[in-house]
Amino acid sequence: MGISSDGQICYGIAFEEGYELPWLDEKWDGDEEDWWFKGVCGYKTPFEIYNNQGEYIDGEKPSEEKIDEYYKRYSDFKKSNPLPVKIVRHCSYDYPMFIIAVIGTYRYASRGYPEKVVLTGIDTDKTRAVVDFCEKYCKPKDEFSKFPKMEPCWLLSSMYG
Repeated sequence: MGISSDGQICYGIAFEEGYELPWLDEKWDGDEEDWWFKGVCGYKTPFEIYNNQGEYIDGEKPSEEKIDEYYKRYSDFKKSNPLPVKIVRHCSYDYPMFIIAVIGTYRYASRGYPEKVVLTGIDTDKTRAVVDFCEKYCKPKDEFSKFPKMEPCWLLSSMYG
């Protein structure tokens, strides 16, 4: 008996296993959203409501209005500074590999649930956005890491949970 995995397809650039992408740094702990919004775009919380343990500061829950304001500001910032690519994990959740893909091209099919896929031409500006993103943020950290060719293409992959 084999191992089941979900199928996925996207248009983008695949990075080799073990490639050190910037959000994999210890500071970001694999959280590309934190890396993008807080590291690259510079989001700063207007005020703190949680301590380092994720508990309310001084153990007191702020007013609902204060909590709503806290999350609304972050939500508005995210809408104004969207990640220009789709970061796709493949292989497995424990040991992911990554594809930097054109937004809107990622599709997946869970085991037993086929998904209709229509392959179409990809917008040149969106393709350029993937290449620009990779060249700006994903350059090798050392001479031993192999930087992939900057030639986006359709990629069929799988993800084992």
